[in-house]
Amino acid sequence: MEGMIKVTFSIDWDLLKEFDGLCRRKGFENRSKAIRDIIEDFILTEKIKKSKINKEDKGNFAIIAKSNSPLQIENYLSIAIPINSYYLTFVILSKATYKEAETKFKSIKEENILRSCQLIQI
Repeated sequence: MEGMIKVTFSIDWDLLKEFDGLCRRKGFENRSKAIRDIIEDFILTEKIKKSKINKEDKGNFAIIAKSNSPLQIENYLSIAIPINSYYLTFVILSKATYKEAETKFKSIKEENILRSCQLIQI
């Protein structure tokens, strides 16, 4: 990333209150950090869609999650690494379909308080 640029936008008051509550529950430091992570997730999702992955082909995938505490991921090879004030958890899905990896990715995001989470094919 080259540098930060300030961006302003308008948002409905009720939507902002709901967003702020979600940011607190997810452990974001501030709105800017939350919005950056949301934009990164959106871009990654679009890149995955454009790569035209056949959802039934088997491959190797990694889920990388950034959280305030180590994640316990059962039935998968995973490791949580402490880095400063957060943990990076790597989950490896070997010989999985994209659909299986995407399902696990969504369940990790729904079941845990995360700073960010990404799914990549390796």
